[in-house]
Amino acid sequence: MNHSTASCLALSALLASIAAPISASTYYISPAGSNANSGTSASSPWLTFAHAFANMAGSPAGCGHTLVLRNGVYGDGTSTGKISLAGKACSQAAPLTIRAENQRQARISDGGTAAAIFVSSGTKWIIFDGIVANSTTVCPPGITCNGSQLIATGSPFKAQNVDFITIKNSLFRNGNAYANNALVGFVDSRDCLVEDTEFYNYHRHAITFFVSERMTARRVYGNPRTGKIPNGYGLQESPVGSGDTLVSFYPCKDCLLENGIVDPGISPARAALSEMNATGNAYTHGPMPMSGTKVLGSICLKCRPNGIYANARKAAGAIYSPTDITIENVFIDATGNTANASRYSSVVNARLRHLTLLNGSYNGLVFDDPGTYGASTISVSVRDVIVKGFASRPGVLLAGAYVLTADKIWSSGNGTNFSPALPAQWGAGSATTDPGLGACKLWIPAGAAAKGAGTNGSDIGATILYRYQNGQLTNLPLWNPTTGEFPHGATDLDGTNDNPGDSLFDVHHRLNVNRNGCPFPAGYGSTPPPAFNFSLSNGGNKTVARGASVANTLNASLVSGTAQAVSFSVAGLPSGVTASFSPGSCAPDCAATMTLNASTSAALGTAPLTVTAAGGGIARTSAFTMTVAPAPAATDINGDGITNVTDVQLAVNQASGVSACSTGDINKDGACNVADVQLVINKALGL
Repeated sequence: MNHSTASCLALSALLASIAAPISASTYYISPAGSNANSGTSASSPWLTFAHAFANMAGSPAGCGHTLVLRNGVYGDGTSTGKISLAGKACSQAAPLTIRAENQRQARISDGGTAAAIFVSSGTKWIIFDGIVANSTTVCPPGITCNGSQLIATGSPFKAQNVDFITIKNSLFRNGNAYANNALVGFVDSRDCLVEDTEFYNYHRHAITFFVSERMTARRVYGNPRTGKIPNGYGLQESPVGSGDTLVSFYPCKDCLLENGIVDPGISPARAALSEMNATGNAYTHGPMPMSGTKVLGSICLKCRPNGIYANARKAAGAIYSPTDITIENVFIDATGNTANASRYSSVVNARLRHLTLLNGSYNGLVFDDPGTYGASTISVSVRDVIVKGFASRPGVLLAGAYVLTADKIWSSGNGTNFSPALPAQWGAGSATTDPGLGACKLWIPAGAAAKGAGTNGSDIGATILYRYQNGQLTNLPLWNPTTGEFPHGATDLDGTNDNPGDSLFDVHHRLNVNRNGCPFPAGYGSTPPPAFNFSLSNGGNKTVARGASVANTLNASLVSGTAQAVSFSVAGLPSGVTASFSPGSCAPDCAATMTLNASTSAALGTAPLTVTAAGGGIARTSAFTMTVAPAPAATDINGDGITNVTDVQLAVNQASGVSACSTGDINKDGACNVADVQLVINKALGL
């Protein structure tokens, strides 16, 4: 289990455990309240947040209890003040919950100069439930707002150096468009969750996870609507009327975006799904790698340039490359886009599975290497991808010295389907076949060419029907099986999310979910998706001489479901033989090398070995035989007229299938010779 999964499970356990805390108290606050009131009932609420957080029970005050916000507007322009929590270190057993009495009917407003909600300095275990927060676009006094200003004021929600903060069922809108901010911004934070929350009217990012780790955004929706303004911040990134990303990882280690949606609706504004910036920045916990992060089951409609952009930044070196990232079951509609739909620059061990990229005026899927930043060896594995409708440009473009593992990429209806052209490095299953999507966007309909044509009988392209949780695909329907609706909360007190054609509640209309000629697959809502399954194979029987080693390649192949990490072990080793695995675990499809080392006294003969790969609740085995042979008698193998230690080592090498002088220049004298061979033998003898 990775750290992201562990932290999310901890949060899930927390939410279950506090449903009815035994000794918890509930307090109330209202714009019409008074600090002279008791604060212990809805009829006697307090007025100010500062008074509430100082007078609630608990240690620190408020921990283990709930503050309920009665309907109304709080913050700047009222007498309530805003929410500011510094050093409020609650615990998993006693969190502080801040909850709207009626979901999304309590709004906290910032006047554009600070933040409506600010948590910092070691604050932890706080839950925000059903809250609305906004800021205001205003050019601060003393600042010339001409598009080049760099100010960081005017956020609905800002957090720095916090842990285990949960935001759920909430709505955030309107950051200060003159400033460099997100609607919800976390800096130098860990183990936080944003879930079932909507974002509107943003010019930069809806959510930023900046120099943070194990952060999760789950079932979040972003609509930039007004986007950037003339002389506002960020016009160097994108034009007036656009937003930036739904979630910016900048950088973020072991973080998740699960079932996110970007939807400009009827507005001309555009925004991207995600960026992964490997800047190597450091705060309290750093420098932070851009590694282990996943974008799963997510959607971008009318996506702005670089709908997903994973990129090396700042300097050369491995920490400046996005590493071990996963993009899985993602749909991007790039209609009207003037740049790449999805771009990966100088990434290392990136894993792309089941993507559908449609309709742009520029490139579809791009792998490039600007050559200035990041790691020296870059690599990506990609399969089961549809790229269609990029009429004047390449659908799939490889423009860098990548170690590329690819198969079953279907690129059709593009200006150039593959660059370089097939077969190149694209795999035997890649083709220019039309997938036959019809009206469907988020899954492959019955009878389509891409149905069942993917790896191990899966569909080629994205399937976004079920929820992800803690990085794993579940059997819980993402869409309402009856209405087709995406999970959404109540309308806020200002009607922000109640605009037909421009809000979350009817996004399923624009995505053709169970309508417009794309019905749900048969049994949806009653038949769970395939469970995780994989197969395991090896490179066959092996022979090794005493004092030598031999390698066997293990291949774990995904059969169904979503890949999960599996770990390797072996049983049946003869006496005197040891085994090691590199890597020790991986997520199918993947390969590992098992190295068998026979000592000079290893038991002779043939033994059956069984390798086991276990993970995700299942285990698979693969068997082969290992024969330990005597160290061969030496003759004058190298033809130098004498029989000596060099010939002994060469004989062992030959018996084990190893080329001559495989020792290498161990003693660094500039030559591979008898001295190096002797060092190897000495090591084997324990000398």
